[in-house]
Amino acid sequence: ARLEFRRVLFRSINISTASTFIKAKLDEACSPLGLTGAQYNLLRVLHHSGKPELTHSELVQRIVEKSVDVTRAINNMIKLGFVTRRSDNHDRRVALHAITEDGVKALHEIDMRFRGLVIALSSAFSTEELQAFSALCQRLYSVHVPALDGEIDSAS
Repeated sequence: ARLEFRRVLFRSINISTASTFIKAKLDEACSPLGLTGAQYNLLRVLHHSGKPELTHSELVQRIVEKSVDVTRAINNMIKLGFVTRRSDNHDRRVALHAITEDGVKALHEIDMRFRGLVIALSSAFSTEELQAFSALCQRLYSVHVPALDGEIDSAS
């Protein structure tokens, strides 16, 4: 059981390392525009939502990285001219956010910068391997994990 635990732990660390690598490459693609990968994700959500505007709650529900301070990220993108915010006409407490034309341009520019990684991945892995990896990732993040605050088993 101890050897199996170490194998699973090692594989988990590999997955985390791959995720960190991809995030770093995305941040690298975003940085010339003064954005982070998390802000790129927010722009992507706003652009592809199918709605002209989204509330703060809708953004939080749809983003990939749940630890992002959405308010701060949006405020920075408003300063850059990539996002607008206005109060809802029916409920002034609700803020509505929309991507601007400059935000759409920034999104496309980041996509083009990130294209190099996509091409590299495509050349390193077959389409079938990438599809299988994606399916495995989906299974991984859909697994229910009990709270991790229990006692540590020293035998592991």
